[in-house]
Order: sequence, then structure tokens, then C-alpha cells
Amino acid sequence: MRGLGAVLSRRWDSAQPRTDTDTDTGHRQRAAESRGWILDPSGERYYWWLSAMVPPVLYNWVVIIYRCCFSGAQERHAALWMSLDCVSDALYLLDIGVRLNTGFLEDGILLLDRGRIRRRYLRSSSFAWDVASLLPIELLCLRLRSALRSNRCLRTPRLLEAFDLRETRTAHPYAFRIAKLMLYVFVAIHWNACLYFALSVRLGLGSDPWVHPNGSQPGFARPLRQYLHSFYISTLILTTVGDTPEPHREEEFLFMTAGFLLAVMGFATIMGSMSSVIANMSAADASFYPEHGPVRRYLWAHGVAGRLVRRVAAWHEHLRAQRKLAEEHVVLRHLPEKLRAEVAASVHLPALSKVGLFQSCERGVLEALVLRLRPQVFGPGEFICRRGDVGREMYFIREGRLEVLGADGVTRLAVLGEGLYFGEISLINIPGNRSGNRRTADIRSIGYADLFCLAKEDLAEVLAEFPSARVLLEAKGREILLRMDKLDVHAEAAAAAAREEAERRAQVLEEALETLQTRMARLLAQLESSALKLALRIGRLESRGQQRGKWGQGKGRKRSPSRMQRAAAGGETEGPPPRAQDPTKAQGPTTVQGPRGVQGPATARGAIGRPGPTRTRGPTRAQGPSRVQGPPGAQGPTGVQGPTGVQGPTGVQGPTRGRGPAGSRVTQPRGRWR
Repeated sequence: MRGLGAVLSRRWDSAQPRTDTDTDTGHRQRAAESRGWILDPSGERYYWWLSAMVPPVLYNWVVIIYRCCFSGAQERHAALWMSLDCVSDALYLLDIGVRLNTGFLEDGILLLDRGRIRRRYLRSSSFAWDVASLLPIELLCLRLRSALRSNRCLRTPRLLEAFDLRETRTAHPYAFRIAKLMLYVFVAIHWNACLYFALSVRLGLGSDPWVHPNGSQPGFARPLRQYLHSFYISTLILTTVGDTPEPHREEEFLFMTAGFLLAVMGFATIMGSMSSVIANMSAADASFYPEHGPVRRYLWAHGVAGRLVRRVAAWHEHLRAQRKLAEEHVVLRHLPEKLRAEVAASVHLPALSKVGLFQSCERGVLEALVLRLRPQVFGPGEFICRRGDVGREMYFIREGRLEVLGADGVTRLAVLGEGLYFGEISLINIPGNRSGNRRTADIRSIGYADLFCLAKEDLAEVLAEFPSARVLLEAKGREILLRMDKLDVHAEAAAAAAREEAERRAQVLEEALETLQTRMARLLAQLESSALKLALRIGRLESRGQQRGKWGQGKGRKRSPSRMQRAAAGGETEGPPPRAQDPTKAQGPTTVQGPRGVQGPATARGAIGRPGPTRTRGPTRAQGPSRVQGPPGAQGPTGVQGPTGVQGPTGVQGPTRGRGPAGSRVTQPRGRWR
């Protein structure tokens, strides 16, 4: 079948004129001309065609098995069956034509190109099944005409598609699901009844108590009576209610066992689905309408009884009886915001547009307000508002009647009916309002009243997005208060002057704040510049100090050999050499430098057994002995070294090398003094 579809698709492609692109001018013209003949899968025409395909599919599922098993009915009404078969086949053939002209979605856009639609259908598996369900196999053997028409049952997907589409469009989906399950049950019992009669004919009618009675018995010769008896036995078997005939043969045992298994698996599933449908119906009603049970238990737990309990129960019963929703936003919460606004506008916009306060507002304001309307239902004798209450919401009467009571609470001043409103002035803070946004009368419900409530906070949120609407509503509210003689003009003028003065002061403060912010920005820029300059200067000083330290160390190393030579020639030293040049003659240190203000050692020995200088001091450096003389002509032993260093107090080392203050170290030259 798929090969046949591919061949037809190629032939169709070759018959079509070729275009370079799908957006060619001629292609668009042909698409526009044929657009009226292309069906939209979500349109009404396609829906009604699927509904028309339900009877022929069900006809084949029910009648074919009946005509195969009850041969008497087939022979008696042969002309009728022939006519119905022709009508069914004609509808099947028309359905193929409809499928060739049914558009499909591509990238979310309905495709109306007839060529692409037909190529897609001819190459799909649906075309193969549709052709197989229409093949005239019964012409091969006219005696088995009914049995060979069983291929007509292959069009079942169209039946299921019609059921799914109907379920999404019906106003009672749960009732439709129950009806669909009952249809499945009927078809299953019908097939089992036909098979039971066919098995009885094969085993012999009336041969034992289990099979169908013989036609010789009174009343069982008619096909209708035979079918009803078989249907009854099939119902007993598949519902497992008992009282079924006892089987005697192997075929009868197998048929009963298969029927029981079918009942356990199939009917248990169907009945479970039906129970879930009923449970979902109850859950849906509970989600739409509030339950009375929790409130009643709450009142009983707190000892509340009598008239209040009856009023609460009557209120819940009224909601369910009149099919009124207490929380509409819960029902519409799954819709996108724009679509939810359109649904709410279609339901509530007529009532909102009747309010004189909103008649001059633009449509965007009204559409934003309808999303914030909350339905409320009041029972008989309930007060909607009382005199002196602070007004925080306004009300629109959708259904019912309200009475306006006088100061005594008894006199009826007026009756408000459907389409009227009250409390609109309390939503806007108008200066000079003498009532001070308080209710001026008692309003009570005569019977059950269905109202829409608009809170003051919701209106403020909407007007914050539409400033022009705020000005318009304030002007409209002042006109209404003037007509009612409830607006103090002087107080309004004083409030306007105070508002202007407050705005002027706010403007002055804003300008001062801008000046301070500018000065602060300048100070921060100067601070950042000073910090950057200081960091650069510190960096230069540190690098200069490091260079000077390196230069001083290098200069000291160069001057040390000349001083040692002069000491060896003249016998006096000005500074400690790093190492004694002559091992036979030891020379003492000439100068010991320490940190600023730190004194050197009290006694320093230049040679073994000979005292050194008695005292060394200096304001900025620790000085060693000015001159150290050894014995004339005395030579120290060769290779004998003296102490390696003499340390002063607080960790200051003795001479061999002089450094400047702050961290200098002085070591004593190696060698032994005599």
C-alpha cells in the first residue's frame, strides 16, 4: 500500500507545474483560489465531517459480525444490507477525498498548498489503511460476502478521532466519556453474543442446555428472538453475575473461560475507567463550588448552631443549584494572560462599561480592570455594606435586587436592580469629599444577589499604569460629588494648594539633591586622584631607597681593601676589614657602627689577653676603639684565628663590616690577637 501511495504521489508531482520557490506569484494565486476547498483540522466543517463518519464505521463494526453469525437475518434483509453497504462504501470513498484536501500544521502555520497536502497524505500510512479498508474483497466470493467485508473495520482511527474531537467540544465531557464507555461495553457484549450463537449452530441448536435452544421451540425461530437470547447469555457471561448455563463440552468450557477472562481484564478496566470518570466529576465540582462539609464541621466544633448554620447551608446549595462559580480566577488561571483578559472581557466588560465612572475610559483600562473583578454571592437579608463603613470596594449588580435603607434601618429609599452599581466614589481619594470615603447608607440583599466586587487597591494598580485615566476618573468623580452636594470646594482648593506647595518643595529638594550628588561625585574624583598620586610617590620613594642601599653596599666593598692596606702600613685602622690580610699580624677593628642611639659593648678586646677600649658611644653609631695596638714586633701564630664576631647588646654584632643604621650588622675580622 505504501508503494501504491508513492507511485500515485510521483504521478501527481509530474502532473503539477514546476515552480522555483513556494512563494512564486502563480503558486500564491492557486493557493488563494483553492483555499476555500481546503479544510482546517480545527474548523467546523472538518468537525462535522468526522461526525458524519461515525455511523458508517459503527455500522460495519456492529452489522458485519451479526450478518456473519445470523444467516437468517442476512438472507431475509439482503436488499437492505446491500443498500447500507453501498452508502457506507461511498462515505469511505468521500473520506479519502476529504483527507486529500485537509490542511496540516507546519511550524505552527496551517499549510494550504494542495500539492503538498496530497503528497503528504499519499506517502503516509493512513492512506494505506484507508485503501485497504475500501478494497472490494467480497466480490471474490459472493456467498461469503458478509465475512469478506470485515476489512471495513480498518477505518476505526477515524472513529476514535471523531470521539476525541467531540470530547473537547462538548459542554459535558464527563457525560460523553460515560456514554463512550457504555458503547464499548455494548459492542463487546454484541460480538460475544454473535460468537455464542455461531458456536451453538456449529455444536447443534438445542443439543444440550448450554447451547442456544432449537428453532422448533416456540418463539425461537425468529432472528430477533435468537439474537436477544444470545445477547442475554453473553451479558451473564461477561458481567460474571452468575446463573449461566453449565457447559458440557470442551468447546463450551473454552468459550466460557475466554468470556470470563475477557470480563476480568476488559470489563474491569472499563468499569475502573468509569469510576475514575465519576470521581473526576465530583472533584471538578468540588474545585468549582466550595464544599459545605468543612464549614459545617467548623461551626459544630465551635458550638455554633441554629439560624447561622442554615444560612450557610442554603448559600452552598444556591451556588450548586444555580451553577455559580465563587472563584473564577481559579478556573482561568491556566490560560495565557492575554487570552484570560479576552475571556474575562467577554463576560464582564458589558457590566463594567455601564458604570458612569468608567464610560469615558479607554478599552485598555477596562480590560485591565475586568481581570480584577471578583464574583460574590449574597443571600437573602445579608448586608453588602452599612452606613459609616470605610469604602474599600465598589459593586456591580449582575443578578438580583438590593434595597437601600434609610438612617433608621427600616425605611426603603431605593431598589437597585441588574446592571446598576454603587460605591464607585469610594475608590478614588477626591479632596473635599465630605463623606470621607465612608458609606452613606445601608444596602441589603432582598433575595440572592450575584455581584462583582472591585477593590480599591486593584483600581490603584491599574491607574498607576494609565495616568490619563486617573485624571479623567478624578474629574468624573468630582462632577458626581458636586451633583450630590458632597464636595467642599474650599477644602478642595486648599488641598490643591497644599498639593502644589508640596510638589514645589519636592522639586526644590530634588534640585538640592542633584547638586549634592554632583559635589559628592567631584569629591570622590579628587579623592581617587590624590590616592593615585600618593601611591605613585610612595612607589618612587621605595625604588629610590632600594637603589641607594645597593650603591652603599657596593661602595663599602670597594673601599675595604685600601683601608686594610693603610692599616698594615701605619698600624691604625679606621674601619673593620672583612678579613685579616696578614695572618702573622692581627689588627683590631677601627670603627663599629650600630643602630641609632644604641651603645656598643662596654669592653671590647682587640687581642687575647689585651684589653680593648673601655667605652664606645656615639649618638648615631656605636664606635669601636679608635686605635688598637698590639705588642711591638709581636706576631701571632700562623693559622690561628681570633673570635669571629663580637656582639653588642640587643642583638648588635661586632665589627668586620660596618653598615648604616637601621638593621646594620658589624662583624669582627677573623684572626687571633696577641
